[in-house]
Amino acid sequence: MFSSLSISDMKTWMPSWPSQDKRANYAVAFAGAGAAGLMLWWRLSQHDGGSWPPGSCQPEQGIYQKKKVASALKRHGYKDFPPPYPNGWVFVCYSKKLKAGGVLPVDVCGRRLVLFRASDGKVGVLDAFCPHMGTHLGYGGFVKGGNLVCPYHLWQFSTSGELQSMSFGGRATAEKGAAKCNTKGYPTYEKHGHILVWLHADEEEPWDPDVLDYPTTMGLRQICRFTDDDFMMHCMEPSHNSADWFHFSTVHSAMGQHWLSRWKMIHADHILHPSRSSLSGSKNDDGTPMVRPERLLIDEQLQQVKLLGGLFTIPGKLLNKHIQSQVHFSGPLISVFVVTTSLFGKLVLYFFLSPTEPFVTHAEWSCFADRRWPWFLAYTLAKTIRYTANQDREVWEHRAHGVRNTVKGDFDYDQYFRWLGQFYSKSSITWDTAYEDLTW
Repeated sequence: MFSSLSISDMKTWMPSWPSQDKRANYAVAFAGAGAAGLMLWWRLSQHDGGSWPPGSCQPEQGIYQKKKVASALKRHGYKDFPPPYPNGWVFVCYSKKLKAGGVLPVDVCGRRLVLFRASDGKVGVLDAFCPHMGTHLGYGGFVKGGNLVCPYHLWQFSTSGELQSMSFGGRATAEKGAAKCNTKGYPTYEKHGHILVWLHADEEEPWDPDVLDYPTTMGLRQICRFTDDDFMMHCMEPSHNSADWFHFSTVHSAMGQHWLSRWKMIHADHILHPSRSSLSGSKNDDGTPMVRPERLLIDEQLQQVKLLGGLFTIPGKLLNKHIQSQVHFSGPLISVFVVTTSLFGKLVLYFFLSPTEPFVTHAEWSCFADRRWPWFLAYTLAKTIRYTANQDREVWEHRAHGVRNTVKGDFDYDQYFRWLGQFYSKSSITWDTAYEDLTW
């Protein structure tokens, strides 16, 4: 790939091609960057959180023993937080885990659900409990044609939840009417190997989750996926960062290591601009007004980057000329990091947040990049961004939101909470009920 680059091509992405006597200095700088990159790679070689949802698709041989799910203790001041489960699109499974005929139980956003893939490939997401006698369809249930079959009395449900067949009695014999024989089905969206379900407490129509179309519209290829350890936090925390510019100069000042480390491989000085949304009258990158209420855009720049403990410095003027970084939120549960470079093109990293219990949020990462990106570099950048989010973990998992004394220089937190408030409605689960058993 690099053999086709000429000196004239290089001029398009370097500020100016150095003279003969300066090339040695550039070589040393690139060597320093390479050394820092290798050290970063070593630092990022950490375990992933394992497969999610836990367990394998049903049916399976033998007795199934459900894995225990850790439940977070009640957070100090938990009622000062927004309700635990916002409305919106929620990641529930990777496509490859739900093959044709597969059945998978999943608990998310205060609901017990069952996923299945019909023989024609269509995905169904239903309430987990059979409306006949309460059998959990995710344990022992199986697929027959286009339907999910209850293992106890062989009731069959379509991907939309309508009862298609009964083993005896007929639908007319249901004491509460034929409609009571149906179970609830949820809208789904499957794109580029991700399965999302629309969960809204008052059953409003879903918005278009077109951020999942980025790999198609940008012409990107799959790079990697990571499953993170669950965050013991409220799912609002990552989007809440949009209103907190200063912590980028502390928690995120060191890339790939703790910010209080004595010696830093890569030290970055960030500039975070106020977030953009339709509520604040902001504009898109092309200058048109933002009209999508669920969108929140965050723009980031770098003032400078110091390598190997400050031995080499890359100025912000050079960085910002060739690298642009944004975060796109589509509701608080879908975050998309978009990195654009003049040399390699675009890289997109999805950060999916799936609340499973109050203050327990499952996290998945999925990376796509332009074909000009070398796989190793794209993978390393994806892991670096993932580690950057995990730098916030010790704050996110122990924060209280009852105290807020804003001062001059803080961004507009009220604006953020107005944006967040859109994702709660009259029937949203409250803290009075959140710590009870999951709803049926």
